[in-house]
Amino acid sequence: MKKNNLLTKSISTIIIILFILQTSSSLCITAELGIDSEKINFEDEILLTQLPLCYGFIFPNVKYENKYFENQIYCKIRHMVNDLLREEIHVFWTSSNMTINVSKINNSEIEENLLFEKGSFIVPFTGVDLVDLKIIAIVCDYNQSSEIEQNNNAKTPVYLLKEQISFDGYGLSNVKILNFMNFLSCGESWYVDVAFKCGFLNYDFVYNDETSKKLEDSDYNLLIWPGYDLYYPSPFVALEIILDFPTRRNRAVRDFVSEGGGFIGSCQAAYMAARGIKPLPAYPSILTQYPNLPSIGLLSISDIVTANGLVISKDLEQEILDKNHPVVYGVDHYLTGGFLLHGPKIIKTGESVNVIANFKNDSYLDGTPSIVSNNFGYGKVVLFSPHSEIRDPDTGPKFWNGGTSGTYNGKKLITNAFYFATSQDKKEHVISESRPLVFIMDSWNKTTDLSYLLNEQVEIFEEIKTCINESFEDIANLNNNIYLILEKIIQIGIEQNISLKEIKKNLYYAGHIYLIYCFDLVKEYLENTSSTIQTIEKIYPILEEDTIFIKQLEQLKFNLSIKIGKIQEILSTSAKKLQDIETILETYRKHQLFRKTMEKIIKKISHDIEIQTELAFQLMPGGYFDSLKFLRYHWYNIETNLPMY
Repeated sequence: MKKNNLLTKSISTIIIILFILQTSSSLCITAELGIDSEKINFEDEILLTQLPLCYGFIFPNVKYENKYFENQIYCKIRHMVNDLLREEIHVFWTSSNMTINVSKINNSEIEENLLFEKGSFIVPFTGVDLVDLKIIAIVCDYNQSSEIEQNNNAKTPVYLLKEQISFDGYGLSNVKILNFMNFLSCGESWYVDVAFKCGFLNYDFVYNDETSKKLEDSDYNLLIWPGYDLYYPSPFVALEIILDFPTRRNRAVRDFVSEGGGFIGSCQAAYMAARGIKPLPAYPSILTQYPNLPSIGLLSISDIVTANGLVISKDLEQEILDKNHPVVYGVDHYLTGGFLLHGPKIIKTGESVNVIANFKNDSYLDGTPSIVSNNFGYGKVVLFSPHSEIRDPDTGPKFWNGGTSGTYNGKKLITNAFYFATSQDKKEHVISESRPLVFIMDSWNKTTDLSYLLNEQVEIFEEIKTCINESFEDIANLNNNIYLILEKIIQIGIEQNISLKEIKKNLYYAGHIYLIYCFDLVKEYLENTSSTIQTIEKIYPILEEDTIFIKQLEQLKFNLSIKIGKIQEILSTSAKKLQDIETILETYRKHQLFRKTMEKIIKKISHDIEIQTELAFQLMPGGYFDSLKFLRYHWYNIETNLPMY
């Protein structure tokens, strides 16, 4: 759109408004003089009806033939929605297909009736200037160009609402995630990868023994249980009663969900959420109907009974049964993907459970539920029998060859579940507040290109950037040493007449999953943090007189220093652990039982280093997410408060 055209339209509209105001003033005078004003009122109404109005924005539930491009747009729309929600701006999620009168943002004068599928997002105007200006600024950054983002190739599709509408849908909440984890869990890195790629930046981790305290003392609204549980219910119920920890943890989770928190579980977490596991006796379903009742062996927040699952690493086919459920918005009729790592086979569901999808074409799982949801008290529960979160080519561990499915369903399923589990109940919404189109266009135009504001950079994160660079060197050395240790194990194995195929088969999991991949994840988040704080240094000259900005900046610097300092300590400890492993290898070099001890050695490598990488991993996403939230918040304030042309 051309600035000159917009300016001309703006000036003409302002003239009309001034004329209306002048006419209104004249009407008061003529009324005092007893002059008939009907004709003037009629002309005034004509002028008002000629002023184009807009009621907000709508972002469609996109579908393209190019699935890679669709995936990029999908992720970007979620980033935009989450930015709006963090600014406490209302966003609604439609639950049915609608035909709406809209216009494209780059051609606002041409209106058309378009079909928007369920799962589209609507952001209405509020009538409050600063709020509406911020809405326009955020939407413009994603549709046009964002001066603070690195990857800005794909533009989000945005339409102007040109009519008042009413619709059924969900009011979305700012998603605040707590990710359950322990040293034997799996899947947490995949969930946080989905969150990272889709802009869910309120993300924290909780270890098993901290669960009850953290749930009670926080404002999180979503608990993710990504997989394996260190504590697992046993037939010895009497012992479980004696053990107070499982009871306290289960009580805390049940209270959290029943009071309105969301719960998402994958694979073995579906066991924990069930009311029973065969062949053990199933708990009565009354536990799922009355949230205040205690639960010991299982969480019992979903009225399902499960049987033992299998380790199934192939692509599992699933058929969507409830196409109107929000978890499958934008997903095709069939799902391909998801594997089980001792995940459950759901053999019974209660009346309150909504079966979203079933497994198909598998001899063991065929016809059994793969995705279910239910309410527990005031909260929502979504359970995935398989690990559906990894079903994207660009999500999850690169070593997992099962994660190369081209359907891009993983992020859709999981982010849909994020929104659904934390949303308000579905109801009718009415959009009636409007803004003159000229107000929107002028606000849009002023934020289209602000790169000229970022032509200066002030070094305010020198120490943190130095620590990050040192961490890069430490990670590179660690990865190199890990490779050397793996090669040494191969060499010793050959000396002991162990086949290379057998050695590599046993080494692959330990060497590539728990070690190098985890360190590479930490490196990736460190790189993103470094890039983000450099952009903060560019907006610093604009806000250096803002006392609130400076105060929050100092707090951010302090928090990053603490987290990166801890990561450096963890990397140092990991280096020492590797030295210990080398000593162990030399001890067993000429040992005749090396074949039997090899597995123990590999487990030693995995366990010792995994503990360190898990500790580092839980620190780094939070540091990056905090810096990115800080940057976006203050940049949007800059854009909002810019003067109009």
